[in-house]
Amino acid sequence: SLHPALLGLVARSVEAAERAGIELSVCGEMAGDATAALALVGLGITRLSMAAGSLPEVRRAIRGSDLAELRTVAGESLRAPSAVAVRARFEALRARALA
Repeated sequence: SLHPALLGLVARSVEAAERAGIELSVCGEMAGDATAALALVGLGITRLSMAAGSLPEVRRAIRGSDLAELRTVAGESLRAPSAVAVRARFEALRARALA
């Protein structure tokens, strides 16, 4: 879910939704993965829908993060070599947010 190509599609979708003046949300497992949720927020997603059991962890991760930093890392992640590299970047941010 964190492959740079997929994140690029999300980024372009966010831009298109903004131009069209419509709301864009992400639901499902990616939204409920606290690490992936940080990437989504960094890309401009403002609405996430997930299973209730995921909410506390995702909320903690987002609330403990700096939006400007999420945006910077998300932008850099679009040029990352792999999903593993992207996940490592956001896992490090998440660890700091929970510390």
